[in-house]
Amino acid sequence: MTNALTLGVVGHVDHGKTALVRALTGIETDRLKEERERGLSIVLGFAFLETERGVVDLIDVPGHEDFVRAMIAGATALDGIVMCIAANEGVMPQTVEHMQIARLLGVEKGVIVITKTDLVGGEELASLGEQLEGFVRGTFLEGAPVIEVSAASGQGIDAVREAVTRLAAAPVEREQHGRFFLPLDRVFTIRGFGLVATGTLRGGELRVGDAVEIVPGGQSATVRGLQNHNRPVDAAAPGERVAVNLRHVTRDEIERGDVLAAPGSVVPAQRLDAEVRLLEDAESALRNGALVRFLTGTTEATARLRLLDRQALAPGESGLAQLKLDRAVATRPTERLLLRSYSPMRTIGGGQILGVATKRHRRFDAGVNARLESEASGDVERIVAQRLEDAAGEGILLGALCKALGAEPEALGEIVTRLSAIRLSEDLAVTSRAYETLRAEAVAVLERFHSTHPLKKGL
Repeated sequence: MTNALTLGVVGHVDHGKTALVRALTGIETDRLKEERERGLSIVLGFAFLETERGVVDLIDVPGHEDFVRAMIAGATALDGIVMCIAANEGVMPQTVEHMQIARLLGVEKGVIVITKTDLVGGEELASLGEQLEGFVRGTFLEGAPVIEVSAASGQGIDAVREAVTRLAAAPVEREQHGRFFLPLDRVFTIRGFGLVATGTLRGGELRVGDAVEIVPGGQSATVRGLQNHNRPVDAAAPGERVAVNLRHVTRDEIERGDVLAAPGSVVPAQRLDAEVRLLEDAESALRNGALVRFLTGTTEATARLRLLDRQALAPGESGLAQLKLDRAVATRPTERLLLRSYSPMRTIGGGQILGVATKRHRRFDAGVNARLESEASGDVERIVAQRLEDAAGEGILLGALCKALGAEPEALGEIVTRLSAIRLSEDLAVTSRAYETLRAEAVAVLERFHSTHPLKKGL
């Protein structure tokens, strides 16, 4: 049975997320001694639910504000959420922030679960219903199923299971082809097995025996074995939770936040192009040059924000930007990002990565902004066409473009053909117009030479 969906179980601290996952799956996601002693999730917890529509992965994220970073590491892989709201407390600060994070990451489906209903009466439930209606209005959870649950008695658990099964019935578009890309959310060793790294596979297929590169460090390793839901498998498909047993690498050479990628397919980057959006309820505008916390995949860095098309980003606005990071990170175009204020730490916005390892752009450059707008469209053919146009007679290097776009050489070659571009070599292409200009210039140079030196054999 293949994975159909990855859902994050999100919400405020002590709103019954871990108890709900336990009741649904029988799996205890609080695996650390400290978590069990404090009754508080500190790191990501993982479980799965087998349904008639496929396997649904459940990521139990910490609800305490001190562990939002861990929550985001799990949220970046989500297809949907199970929003838990305790009946005795209602919508709380982390309920709001988790919802904001899900929206910024492009999540578009989910279920609302009212937990701990055994602790309140009918009037309190009715009052919560009114509060909830305002909370979800205008969001992807407006119109989502609302299920009242008591994990202690089992009330509503079957209804949650049915709602999750219905979510799994809707297909999720995934990048089936291309090179594998696996952000790591856990790294540990098991006696007798060695080093194990886990994450949610984002695009491509990973197989036993594959050579992998650990980015940004650049170390090489080999896949010794794979597991999905505690079962050995020969290959992992996009969207699946996977544990990778690695050889030829030591524990101090790899950490959470690193990426396992096909060798040479991901370039470590300290400068990124991005389209960013500031939350509607942000306290103030985000100004050019602001220092922010940048999060993508399972990694975090400090970044300086350069706005390319405006002086400041007002609440609710989107714009084009470059981010200069304090260290190299492993990411790729189309990945989602989050921005948090440097101090105090709170989520203020998010967006999408458009380019990695890019040159420093001039601000308010119409050509640069036009290219970035084409990147933001997500249309690979439009992006290639714009890159060809910008390059003019210099042309584009197809190998470098494959890395930048995360595209396969064959697919990129087909696009170049459709655009009627001319390949001057295996790796270099120009537009047909640029080719004709270059050809005319070359012929003119030769004609002038022969006219000036008629007795010479050639230039």
